[in-house]
Amino acid sequence: MANQQQQIPNAPFPAPPPFWKHFTTENLSRLKALKESNIQPEDIPLELSYLEPPTPPSENYTIFGEEQTLSTTLPPLSQLGIPQLYPSTPTNQNHHAASLLQILRSLQLNFQELSVILSQNPTLVGPKLEDIKNLFQNAHWLINMYRPHQARESLIAMMEEQVEEGRREMQECERVKAKAEKQLEEIEREGHEVERRDGDGGNGKKDDDVRNGTSTAGATGADERAKYLWRMMTDIDIEAD
Repeated sequence: MANQQQQIPNAPFPAPPPFWKHFTTENLSRLKALKESNIQPEDIPLELSYLEPPTPPSENYTIFGEEQTLSTTLPPLSQLGIPQLYPSTPTNQNHHAASLLQILRSLQLNFQELSVILSQNPTLVGPKLEDIKNLFQNAHWLINMYRPHQARESLIAMMEEQVEEGRREMQECERVKAKAEKQLEEIEREGHEVERRDGDGGNGKKDDDVRNGTSTAGATGADERAKYLWRMMTDIDIEAD
């Protein structure tokens, strides 16, 4: 027995459930074929039943041995057998915040009293620990009441961030658009300049070259325009990146 205990590895996490081995391609194909044949759930083989997800709980579920409810409404503390230490009716606009502050001050005082009891008679700490437990439960309850408010504020902050990100993207698009329009205007102006230079002077020789098939003026102008166009487009791509 001692040797068996020494051979057990100390894993930081528990091993996965053994039915993970049933999740194979073959079993998935078999389960799909059975579903298409309209088989009853109770007639599915055991090794294939593990592939079906459990039915979602409708009202309650159990976690760590405690039953939890799916309701998002907080029941009163009295229904849970916990004494309520804060007033039920609001006394001012910051009712919950003021009550939470009072509970925190009571916790400080009770911890001081607990230290005194432990130093004098440790056997009498039971009631004081119960008081501290009730204070923590009430504080936790008040914090949970702020969960809807926290969710709304988090959603507002997330939406504002998305709107701001959209504005930044639009500004970047407008900047790249203006850059592209400027580059296109320069390309058009350069094209006119090249055409003007090609048309100035040397018309007689140009006509002879065209007739003889040796003219290179048009090709040179086209090459210059193409090079300039690609250079401008490269600049636009770099700016966009």
